[in-house]
Amino acid sequence: MILSKGRPITLMTEQTGTQLRDQGMEQSAASEENAKARAVAEQALEVLIKTTPEFTASNVIEACTELGVEAKDWRCIGSMFAKAARDGRIRAIGLENSRRKSRHAGDQKIWESLEYQLWD
Repeated sequence: MILSKGRPITLMTEQTGTQLRDQGMEQSAASEENAKARAVAEQALEVLIKTTPEFTASNVIEACTELGVEAKDWRCIGSMFAKAARDGRIRAIGLENSRRKSRHAGDQKIWESLEYQLWD
């Protein structure tokens, strides 16, 4: 048993952490407060997939912010990236530190578009 300040603490397993992450993304995506932000973010992600070889979640959020759209919780876009990856449209190719202050330079995935084409 591990104690912290005399009280037992429960360690999270990787499986539990993944389940909690997925649950949080689902709750955020289903939130009425995030509906407009999610709709705009879906469009921004579509544009990035078609026009940009590499991008991050911050690029999607920046596009939304430039249009004056804010989300209460940006986790609402996590499931969009997961679906695009499952559908074979993007793939994770690395990590970089987030530029957003609220993320405190936390890691974020760099995504590669598998649909990007350089036009002649």
